[in-house]
Amino acid sequence: MTQPFRLQGTDLAIRRLKQFGPELQKKGLGRSLRKGAVIVKNAAVQNAKRIDDESTAAKIWRSILIKTDTRLGRRNGGLAFKVGVRGGARKTKTGSASMGQTPDLFYWRFVEFGTSRTTARPFLRPALADNVERVTAAVAVELNRAVGIIAERGRG
Repeated sequence: MTQPFRLQGTDLAIRRLKQFGPELQKKGLGRSLRKGAVIVKNAAVQNAKRIDDESTAAKIWRSILIKTDTRLGRRNGGLAFKVGVRGGARKTKTGSASMGQTPDLFYWRFVEFGTSRTTARPFLRPALADNVERVTAAVAVELNRAVGIIAERGRG
């Protein structure tokens, strides 16, 4: 259902990063990818704030998070991050928001994709689609910076 975002055009930086040890690869690459994920998360939060119902205690935007996707990362031989809603689409038993517990937000998927009776009001998909260039630039800049720092340490 969701399509992974693939960063392209940073082949030189990735080749340079592969010259270093695996721990340093993950630190530099992880920090770079997280910078891009933060841009998407912030955009998704702003989009969700615009559509959240003020009359309810449940706020979708409070449950938007960045998560490492280790399974996808291992499968593709790298790192992967997800921006999504805490709990996914599972309906779980949770307490009330008035008692300081996270309300059940399984319905976010109905808002994002719509149903047979309601139209979709996407907030996650546009967060990436509208910011692809910003994300790519942020990841590339941070990755090049990380490679430079790692290279300097190797020389010293």
